[in-house]
Amino acid sequence: MRSQVVQDHTGVVNRLQAVLEDANIKLASVVSDIIGVSWRAMLEGLMEGRKPAELAQLAKGKLRAKMPELEQAGEGDFRKQHTFLVQRMLMQTRFLENQETALRRAIGSHRNPQERHVGVLWDSIPGVNEAVAWSMVAEMGTRVEQFPEAHHLASWVACCPGNHESGGKRRRGRIRKGNPWLRDAMGEAAWAAARTKGTTYRPCIAESPPAAARSAPWWRWPMRW
Repeated sequence: MRSQVVQDHTGVVNRLQAVLEDANIKLASVVSDIIGVSWRAMLEGLMEGRKPAELAQLAKGKLRAKMPELEQAGEGDFRKQHTFLVQRMLMQTRFLENQETALRRAIGSHRNPQERHVGVLWDSIPGVNEAVAWSMVAEMGTRVEQFPEAHHLASWVACCPGNHESGGKRRRGRIRKGNPWLRDAMGEAAWAAARTKGTTYRPCIAESPPAAARSAPWWRWPMRW
């Protein structure tokens, strides 16, 4: 359920971004964290009718170095109907964020000491955050003997590409459905690791999502708790 709530939150944020695009507001091209403190403050400023220069002044931290770009991105045609929609979507994001926080607490309270220990180990891996680690614990378990090698886990998760060869020609092979929740978590971790400096997973960023996710199961086997 937590994963579904996160997906719902992402959908609301995307719809919110579409409303801003309709008003020709291009803040997302400058602000990378579109649900961060600066972005929310600028949204509140838009709804209050502030001018682009005033919106740029609401930037926090490193974003203040981009104030000229923010001022230009804030120039648009933000009308009353946009204000109405943005207000409702911000209410939705706050509700879903509270729901996700409550679910995270509930999940944490039901973990046993072994699951807590394994979750902490996985959380220390580049690209794996607490939510991904909990998904791995929930879907894979904590017993390493379930999968003799990483190849077996990658196959079970359905991250392995299909092998379709005929007449000496390799054709495109589709992957199985597998475990959708774990595969999504592995893909998220692989993409995050590929964008982390100083890791060996950066080449994965040029690969497809299944190929990137296929590298994630390898992280499990160096650990023997």
